[in-house]
Amino acid sequence: MREMATRFGREGLGFAWIVGEPLLFCFGVMILWSATKPEYEHGVRLIPFVMTGYMSLILIRHLIGALSSALQANLGLLYHRKISPIHIFASRAMIEIGGTTAAFVIVYVILLAIGQVSLPHDYLTLYAGWVLLCWVGVGFALVLAGLRCAMMFSNA
Repeated sequence: MREMATRFGREGLGFAWIVGEPLLFCFGVMILWSATKPEYEHGVRLIPFVMTGYMSLILIRHLIGALSSALQANLGLLYHRKISPIHIFASRAMIEIGGTTAAFVIVYVILLAIGQVSLPHDYLTLYAGWVLLCWVGVGFALVLAGLRCAMMFSNA
């Protein structure tokens, strides 16, 4: 809760930006690509391809950005005995995964309502793929965060 209040403010709908930002990016890319590219490319419809590919890219990009600066932004919290670096990383990762997942669901429902995508053939594959993407994204972001921390503390 502290992390969300710090990043998005306590007033109004600032916290809605965690879902709004991926939505704007995804819809913006879909609109631009649909204006410049044909509806089908290599037998794949453009809108579902952009939706699945770009939301995955947004998730990984946001995880890397959030976790790479997590310790530096919250260094003061480490003076408390019960808070460790993994708590800081986990809170940021949960915020990013939750926001991007909510944005993905909203984009999917909107595109389903207008007939651009269909229901998944196998829900288990969809859920397993998203969970694995989150797992790999967090792992990659933690590696990069560790490298950044090592560089940051080796110069001190």
